[in-house]
Amino acid sequence: MRKRLLSVGFPIMLLIAFSFASFAWEADFGVSTYNPAVAEAVTFAVCEPCLDGGSFSYGWDFDGDGTDDEQTDQGLIDHSFPEAGFYRVTLTLTDGAGRTKTHTEGIYVGSIPAFARRDVVVDSDGSLFVLITVSISEGSRALGFQESIPHGFSLEILDSGGAITNINAQVRELEVLWGSEFETGGELTFSYRLHPSSPGMSGPEFSGMFSGYIDTEEGQQRFKAEICGELSL
Repeated sequence: MRKRLLSVGFPIMLLIAFSFASFAWEADFGVSTYNPAVAEAVTFAVCEPCLDGGSFSYGWDFDGDGTDDEQTDQGLIDHSFPEAGFYRVTLTLTDGAGRTKTHTEGIYVGSIPAFARRDVVVDSDGSLFVLITVSISEGSRALGFQESIPHGFSLEILDSGGAITNINAQVRELEVLWGSEFETGGELTFSYRLHPSSPGMSGPEFSGMFSGYIDTEEGQQRFKAEICGELSL
């Protein structure tokens, strides 16, 4: 499927999908925040233009266990998370004929010095443009991430954002490191492109880990979390 960004009434970005599959509608949704506080209400909004005018039921799995926690006939829902940590949120769309499609996004709940979000755009040639955005909420250093390279795709670095990079072909992993110190409120970006080995390949799943260091009274302390944002297409 092909995606582009759409701004809406509250501060989220929705991804509009145009399908190359056998039916036109797609599962996609926007998130009001990818780093909410514990018990903070998060708004999940289904991308209505992606539905191609159809009628659907919506299943939401908020804890990543593969079972819907809520089912509704409305495309807008609020949910809060009782504990800190990384959550995989999956939307399952079901049409009147019983056909389903899913989409998964990751969010990190609770305080963390910095977190990374992944956005993906599918270009007309089938390649995937991937943007990693790092938001810094506390002074930190040695920020970086490791991103798995999906099988069947080759990776091209587009803009390193000043980071040191390495493509580890043996384990199919992209390694990125910013060695400087960063102040509260800063932001870093890194972009790359995935090229499919053959046309018509299905969308990959994404997996990556972000980490860094902060100074505490006890000394230097490392923090890490999975990369938020898109986890599947």
